[in-house]
Amino acid sequence: MGNRLNGNCARGTLASVLAVVMVLAVMLSGQAALASDAVNLPVGSYVRTGIVNNPKASDYLNLRALPSVGAASLAQYRTGERVEVWGTLGDWSLVRMIRDDRTGYMMTAYLKMDAPMPAQPVEQGIEDAWVSTSNGGRLNLRETPSQASRSLGLYYNGVMVRVLSYLSEEWAQVSVGEGQGAQYGYMQRQYLFTNNEATNRGKMSGMSTIPPSFIRPLDDWPLYSQPSDSAAVIARYYAIQPTEVLAVSAGSNGRWWHVRFPGDGANPPTSGFIPADNDSLLNHVVLAVNAPGPSYTLNLRNYPGYNSEIIGKVYNGALVTVLDSHNSTWKYVCVGIPGRGTVYGYMMNDLLVWAKNEVKDRRPTASLRSGLSVPMLAEPSAQAESLALYKADGREFTTLGVYGGFTQVYDWQTGLSGFFESGYLK
Repeated sequence: MGNRLNGNCARGTLASVLAVVMVLAVMLSGQAALASDAVNLPVGSYVRTGIVNNPKASDYLNLRALPSVGAASLAQYRTGERVEVWGTLGDWSLVRMIRDDRTGYMMTAYLKMDAPMPAQPVEQGIEDAWVSTSNGGRLNLRETPSQASRSLGLYYNGVMVRVLSYLSEEWAQVSVGEGQGAQYGYMQRQYLFTNNEATNRGKMSGMSTIPPSFIRPLDDWPLYSQPSDSAAVIARYYAIQPTEVLAVSAGSNGRWWHVRFPGDGANPPTSGFIPADNDSLLNHVVLAVNAPGPSYTLNLRNYPGYNSEIIGKVYNGALVTVLDSHNSTWKYVCVGIPGRGTVYGYMMNDLLVWAKNEVKDRRPTASLRSGLSVPMLAEPSAQAESLALYKADGREFTTLGVYGGFTQVYDWQTGLSGFFESGYLK
C-alpha cells in the first residue's frame, strides 16, 4: 500500500515531533480502521519510551507492517528490547525499535512504558482549511512532517482539507477526503488558508480556489481505497458523475487521481482513487444550468450568438461539461456524458454556475409508454447509433433537455445518457 511505513520513514530528531496520530498515515489500508474513527485519537508531540514485555521471556513479539495480526511481520523481538512509541490506535502502537531503527506496529498489551503519557499534548484544533500555494500550483501531502519525506500526492489549490492538529509553526496534520478513501498526512501550514485569523497561514488572493472537475467516459469502473489496483474496492460506479479531483498521486503501479464524489441527499460524499489515464479530462469544468423562470430552461445554440439556431432547451439542474470558452458571454459545452449520448453547442456563460447544490433542479422525470421496446440513441436523430434497447418496465429517467422531436434522458440505473423519440415517453 502507498502509505505503508518502513525503516526510512523517520530518523533521529524527527521522531521527537511525530504525533500520536502518525498512525493515521496507514489507515487507508483495507486492514485498518475507517477514517471516521481517526479524529477521536489523542494528539501530542511526545514520544514515549519503553521495552518489549512478552508474557514469557522465551516468546517473540512481532513488529507488523500494519496494525493487524494478519499483516506482514517485519521482525521479531524478545523481552527487554527498547522501543520508542509514537502513537496508538486501538490495541496497537506505532513504534521505532531503538536497536535496529525499524518502524512498524506492535500490540500495546506487550509493551511496558517507562513513564505515563504526558498530560499536555501539542496545540490541537479541528477546523477546515483550503490548499493555497503561493505559485498557484499544488501542495505535497507528506508522509511525515518533513520536506524530505515521501509525497503521498500533489493536492490542487482550492481542495478542502481537515486539520487534525498543528504540530508546529511549520506543519499541520490533515486528512483529505472521506471514508475509506481518505488520505492522512502532513502539509506545510503556510500553504493552508482557514477562516480563523489565529491559525491562518495562507493567502488566497489572486489564486485559483476551485480544483478541477472530472468526467470519466466509462460505464463501470472501480473506486479504490488506495492508489493501487490491489487495494480494496470501495464501490463500483455505473453512473458517470462529475467528480472533484483532489490530487495526483504516485501509486504502486503508476499515477492515480485522488477524487471526491459530492454525493446527494441519499448518499454521503465518497473519496477514493482511480487510475490517472487521461489528463486531458482535467481541463474541463463541470457547471450546472441555472436559468430564470418561468421556463427554467437554457437554450443550447449551434453557434455563439443570440441569432444562432437553437438546437434544444436544457433544464435547470442539468450538468454540462465546458469544452471551450468562446468569449466572456458564451461557452462551448457538452450536455451528457462526453463521448456518448451527448449533444454539443453553445450556452450563455451567465446562466451556468459552480454552486450546483444551490440550483433549483427543474429536470422532470419520464418513462416509456407501456408495450414499447425502444432504442436509446447516441444523438438526437433517428439514424443515430443505438446505445441500448429499453422495454417499458416502469423505469423512470431524468430528463436533461428537449431537442426537436427527441428528449435527452439520464438512466441512473445504468449510467447511460442518450435520446428517445419524445413520442415514446410519457
